[in-house]
Amino acid sequence: LPASFTVTVCVLYAIIFVMSLIGNSMVIYAVASNRKMRSITNVFLVSLAVSDLLITVVSMPWSVLHALDDHAWNFGDFMCRVPQFVQVVSVTASLMTLTCIAVDRYIAILHPLNSGVRFSILRVSLTLLSVWVVAITFGIPL
Repeated sequence: LPASFTVTVCVLYAIIFVMSLIGNSMVIYAVASNRKMRSITNVFLVSLAVSDLLITVVSMPWSVLHALDDHAWNFGDFMCRVPQFVQVVSVTASLMTLTCIAVDRYIAILHPLNSGVRFSILRVSLTLLSVWVVAITFGIPL
């Protein structure tokens, strides 16, 4: 590949890395530090932010190194599997969390006056625990 393409890809990765690191960290900090921000939806958003941060911190640097090294992998079998595992876990957790958000919104629309049908913080916490356990289970075979 031309050097200009590699440089462009690396610059774009760097921009996305910084924006993701700052943005997702701010979401987690805002919800964690402010009790009023701990709504059902925001707890789901924290889960999404955590999964995005995992990809940002673990997978993206290896992708850049891989691109810089002419797509040759010189980091061993174990380090080949770790970013893949994190990526599978993060993407699975993101998709499942988005599904949970969709279900929560669907129930809110279907039963707008009956808040007892909707998620509680405890239910959301248990649901997200299940989401992450399933996501980790999906990633284990790698």
